[in-house]
Amino acid sequence: MHELDDEGNKSSRTSIDEMKKLLDSKKVTIIGGHQNLVNYLKQEFPNWTYTATEVRSDIPLSKLLNQDITIFCAEHICHAFYYKYLHMARKNDLKIGYIQGSNVEQIITQIYGQV
Repeated sequence: MHELDDEGNKSSRTSIDEMKKLLDSKKVTIIGGHQNLVNYLKQEFPNWTYTATEVRSDIPLSKLLNQDITIFCAEHICHAFYYKYLHMARKNDLKIGYIQGSNVEQIITQIYGQV
């Protein structure tokens, strides 16, 4: 659980359900990720944008510009894809974040801590 402390930092009192509710209202792009994790996130957050790196998919810059954050799944992304979107994000001063692991609650907590 997380909540904001006196300094505005997230502490550990917000429930996973509260995190999901806040995250559902955000515009997020997930780049990469293990297929099982991506499938779960698609069920929880169907309005987010997902790009699988196993296929030759592409997200136009215009789509990334309208996002609150672009999240890289560092453990399941090919180097070419990572560097392509990282360069695009940095060049356009986009907010980026990273997630790792396979525990869904930890992934949601990681994303929540970065938005």
